[in-house]
Amino acid sequence: MNSSTAIAQVLVDELVRCGITDAVLAPGSRNAPLSMALHDADVLGRLRLHVRIDERTAGFLALGLARGSGRPVPVITTSGTAVANLHPAVLEAHHGGVPLLVLSTDRPAQLRDVGANQVIDQRTVFSSALRLFHEFALLDRTPTDDQLTSANAYWRSMIGRAVAAAAGGAGRCGPVQLNVPLMEPLLPPALGTADPSWPAAWADRPGPVMIAAELTGPLSGRPGGRAWTSVDVPVPDTSVRISQRPSARPRRLLVVAELGDPRAAQLAAAGHVVVSEVGGADGGDVLGAGVQLLEVPELLEIEPPEQVLVLGRPTLHRAVRSLLARPAGPIGWSVEVVAPPADFPDPAGQATSVRPDLGILPAADQRWAERWREADRAAVAAVQAELDGLPGTSSPRAARDLVRALPTEAVLVLGSSQVPRDVALAALPRDGLRVVANRGVAGIDGLVSTAVGVGLAMTDRPTVAYLGDLSFVHDLTGLAIGPAEPRPDLTLVINNNDGGGIFTTLESGAASYAPSFERIFGTPLGLDLSGWAAACHIPFTRVPPGAELAAAIGNGTAERGIGIRLVEVVTDRTRLREDQLRLRRAARDAARRAVTVRG
Repeated sequence: MNSSTAIAQVLVDELVRCGITDAVLAPGSRNAPLSMALHDADVLGRLRLHVRIDERTAGFLALGLARGSGRPVPVITTSGTAVANLHPAVLEAHHGGVPLLVLSTDRPAQLRDVGANQVIDQRTVFSSALRLFHEFALLDRTPTDDQLTSANAYWRSMIGRAVAAAAGGAGRCGPVQLNVPLMEPLLPPALGTADPSWPAAWADRPGPVMIAAELTGPLSGRPGGRAWTSVDVPVPDTSVRISQRPSARPRRLLVVAELGDPRAAQLAAAGHVVVSEVGGADGGDVLGAGVQLLEVPELLEIEPPEQVLVLGRPTLHRAVRSLLARPAGPIGWSVEVVAPPADFPDPAGQATSVRPDLGILPAADQRWAERWREADRAAVAAVQAELDGLPGTSSPRAARDLVRALPTEAVLVLGSSQVPRDVALAALPRDGLRVVANRGVAGIDGLVSTAVGVGLAMTDRPTVAYLGDLSFVHDLTGLAIGPAEPRPDLTLVINNNDGGGIFTTLESGAASYAPSFERIFGTPLGLDLSGWAAACHIPFTRVPPGAELAAAIGNGTAERGIGIRLVEVVTDRTRLREDQLRLRRAARDAARRAVTVRG
């Protein structure tokens, strides 16, 4: 056994001992020792290995697995640009608080800056986005047993530290990079051969399966499969505790920014006024038109909150940003943020406090809360009436129909840009969904791979992803999955409006920019998605305009073992701006009438 094989076996063995259940591998030459060790661990049932040919896809697959499981997931690459292709996923993990563990293999340090092939400085690729970085020292090619014993402790201890840092030991979950320089030879000895430079105790170990359930000798781990170093990682307090004591500021408006945060439904059920960035999809008692209510000046003047409590980091809606930017005072309200202090999500600089947990909340003012709920019921009813009158090619209507059709306990993976905004505007309030989205930096990259990872991690619940066509095309390689690889039961629903729909709703969609809009903002591609589905051997369904979306996705969310399916919903991008304005106006007008009649 050579030194590269030794470190690879120990690292993989200790990852398993630290609770790692999944690993993602992008094949290469320099990472061959880790590839062999991961393959052997998979064969022995110690972890589940996922192989992808594209490092960017691999990174987002690991991100999705980590989002779905809540556990760190390692992604392993070869050297050079392979590492750089993980950067988008690392940034999303950093800003989104996702436990991601990068094991980047490298050439020996003496090959840096001398013109050697496929060598970059991998120590600085991810810059300040990491919770922890460490580069392993190279082991002598002919180490003694004492040197092996010392190296074994060093390797295993660092794995424990890295897993803990990714899991939140540094204050918040996030990405960690372990850079692993490896010298040749990179593969273990072939069957029936021995490496004369390796100690006799290791010369007769079999191959190509080199890893046993537990390594022995100088590379052994702790007895009983225990981790080398047990690290107590602080667990964030996400509990909801309500006191019945009166509050000095009972008019409390809660903004839940993290999509799928279970506290949204819990707080709303306890009688608090809750605005979720994804609207009623976060729970049946959450305000279904909460974002639209923030656009009603009369409501904020007649029934203003005294305190706005923000859970997490809002990223989706301008109305929420405006709410949080108003200074405290006679005509404003205090803004308090519940988030890890290291994040400090207060872009307007108006927060009076930032704290890591909710603590014990006093009871809400139910008279005031009911006024907001009355306005919300009126706004939701008005939006639904308008949606019923829109054609089947309406994008908000498609979002409403999809959320309504999902079974209880479904996982909804939302894309970026227009898709989550359609859901927030149009979805009817409902319980029983778990919403997941990449809102750390809110890019459109890696969304197919993220959804695949979430589906692989959450096998006990039906998983549906709702993406725009450009997001889907941006990550086509997310569906390039080999025949030996695990596949989730996943329904991919693609809102195909042939381009960048969100730009029609922004300033760029104004008539004065029409001459240049299509080429530089709309970016139509005219792709036939069925062709890609056929190339990947994935069942495909195109939903005709006005047809029931529930019928198209129903079987796929109820059955197990169906694999990945692609459902295309064709919508009309040219009417999206008009539909959005019409629905928002209907919500505002209805809420205004509700509050002024009582006021």
